Amino acid sequence: MYDAIYKSEDVDPEFQPIFEQLCTEFASKYQIWRRVEDFGRWLSAGVLNPSTRVAATIALRKETRRRTTLLSPTEIQRIREHLTSDAREDLTL
Repeated sequence: MYDAIYKSEDVDPEFQPIFEQLCTEFASKYQIWRRVEDFGRWLSAGVLNPSTRVAATIALRKETRRRTTLLSPTEIQRIREHLTSDAREDLTL
């Protein structure tokens, strides 16, 4: 497993719109991360609240599934609410 702060040059172009959406929505208060697992076969985007160390993760590539559609307003709201709540565990979408 490898975690790193998001940099556009490190992400396949098909997933960049989702990362850019997360940056637009959350980068002013939170950190945007990418996680690579299983020898590069799994990719997740993450939004981390650095003060609480609680995150929301979005699976983008896992096995044969790929997510390239932008997050819905409902998903964005769920992330926002989770990061500002008293939750101690991460949210997975």
